[in-house]
Amino acid sequence: MESDANNRFESLSERLIREAMEAGEFDDLPGQGMPIPGAGTPDEDSWWVRSWLERNQVASAFRMRTAEDSSD
Repeated sequence: MESDANNRFESLSERLIREAMEAGEFDDLPGQGMPIPGAGTPDEDSWWVRSWLERNQVASAFRMRTAEDSSD
């Protein structure tokens, strides 16, 4: 009966996550036990832009374009 009272207010997303955990779907994920990149270091104002540019390999193309524009 106590578990029914606790589950009564469980949201759909919480239930789906709990069921996936019980089924072992989060076991052996890549990167398990490894530190989160950048954790513990202060963020600069535009950290997310720089991160997106690096992930999408846009930063080097942007720097090249900027260098070409400044040489004109």
